[in-house]
Amino acid sequence: MARRFFTSALPIFGILLLAASLATAAEDFLKLVPDSAWGFAAVNRPADVNAKAQTLGREMQLPVPDLMAMFKKQSAIEQGIDEQGTTAFLVLAPENESATPSPILLIPVTDYAKFLAQMTPESKTEDVTEVSFFGSPSLVRRIGGYAALTGLKYRKSLESLELSGEVPAALKPWGEWISARDIAGVLLQPGIKTLSAKGQTWLSIMKMKLGQAGEQGKQAVAAFELYEKMLQAAEKEISACGIGLALDGQNVLRVTSRTEMLPAGEWGKFLAQVPPAKENLLAGLPGEPFVVAGGGVLSEAMMEGMMQFSLNLMKAAPGMYGLGEEQIAKMSKLSMSNFKGVRSMSMSLGVGKGGEPLYANLLGTMRVDDAETLIAGYEQYFRQYNEVLQGAKSSMMPPMAAEKCEIAGKPALQIKMDLPKPQAAPMPPQYDKMMEAMLGPGGKMTFWIAPADEHTVALGYVNKEPLERMIAAIREKKSDLMGDADCSKTAALLPPDAPMVGYLSPQGTVELVKRMVSDFLPPGMAERVEIPDFPQTPPLGFAVKTAPNELQSTLAVPAEVLQAVGKYIQHIRGMSREDVTMNR
Repeated sequence: MARRFFTSALPIFGILLLAASLATAAEDFLKLVPDSAWGFAAVNRPADVNAKAQTLGREMQLPVPDLMAMFKKQSAIEQGIDEQGTTAFLVLAPENESATPSPILLIPVTDYAKFLAQMTPESKTEDVTEVSFFGSPSLVRRIGGYAALTGLKYRKSLESLELSGEVPAALKPWGEWISARDIAGVLLQPGIKTLSAKGQTWLSIMKMKLGQAGEQGKQAVAAFELYEKMLQAAEKEISACGIGLALDGQNVLRVTSRTEMLPAGEWGKFLAQVPPAKENLLAGLPGEPFVVAGGGVLSEAMMEGMMQFSLNLMKAAPGMYGLGEEQIAKMSKLSMSNFKGVRSMSMSLGVGKGGEPLYANLLGTMRVDDAETLIAGYEQYFRQYNEVLQGAKSSMMPPMAAEKCEIAGKPALQIKMDLPKPQAAPMPPQYDKMMEAMLGPGGKMTFWIAPADEHTVALGYVNKEPLERMIAAIREKKSDLMGDADCSKTAALLPPDAPMVGYLSPQGTVELVKRMVSDFLPPGMAERVEIPDFPQTPPLGFAVKTAPNELQSTLAVPAEVLQAVGKYIQHIRGMSREDVTMNR
């Protein structure tokens, strides 16, 4: 019975959340969230969301039902709902160690008596009434301006719910953030700790089973130990995390996240060292068709934090990295000395042409204090790197051979490295072919590091020609990737000065998938897979910002992408109908 309520409550919750209109303040329901709650979800301005979703559906040529009308018809609840309120779903701590978490659905009401009368009330104990909600026996109670509903087995949790005079201190920073979004969900520290503990328990069980599966199992155990350490760190570092969605009047979809760190934690201290971007993070990357591109700022303090994080991971999984503590310490010190003077880094994967290795248009730049000094330091770095790895059996960190060369008239370095095959796991039949399709003949990684100008170091992989073209464009000060009109349009949707940004081209991604199908599928099979071209649109944009003890992210999906996706789906459906007709 309780399971029936819980499984039905989630889809009903999604419908019910769209039955209220303008949300005046998220603080109202936050006053009902106890300190022990695992988390909650809420929807603001749901009538507007419902209307925007239907408008977007029409533009995308996809059917989007009127969820408010569906709820009223299926629930037979027409009266008493406060359409100016916020509807929320709370996940409270279990009533005892063997119980499941308690789900509480909060529905804002204007007239509780009218609301209750429509739910076929059966019995009442003080202020708790047993009702039928979407055909499931449930309990409802009025508290403040809400009707709080739950399953029969969660009576104790429902009765213990109290309306405090003010929002709990831990939730005050979230009120404005929640109100600014159409839909939002937040996982609180009790929930983080619980999920972390359950995750660690599952990993322990898997480690025990895999430890008996020979060498292949031992390698998997090493990876699971790494995940285990990360879960342990998360519950000590994160106080709350949330995700929200908003669709604006121009049909731009933004998916945002916010993570609060504990002030005394190491992660919060690291975030305090991240400076805002003061220059174009993608400067120098070619303004050509691409799949994905991104960049981020760097500082010496940030590098120290990242090196320490990497050091801890290597120590946590010695079976994976194959390095002793002394080797790890040397590697960390070596990396720190080599990255001094680097202000930012960026990378892009170009679409390329058929027949080229997939990574032939993988390019990068580093903004540095002095390019030639950095190149000279890299030669020494690779030599010392190999010395540190002598005697180690690390599948994660293979040796690298560096040779001097000249690119675009300047001293440069060519680096070659083998990508070792996992020894314990069986290789797929097309493994060698896949590696050659990505990296070229032999399946070995080759890349070059060269100065482009006084403050820019350029990186190119597999094929030297795209690197040389990029260096020439940088020296001639030609327009780069951010000079592209589509990229600029997406950049305007992201928060300014973000220290990390990324862009994903739907058109380039589809083109990459088509090339992978052609290169990786067995002969005869690739010809049967028809993937239509995706139209040109602005890319999706991603940005990360930091605040004191806080990490924020934004994924922006331009309206043109959503419209193109709808038309693309219709095109694929049309192709499927044609296939069915031909087969008949």
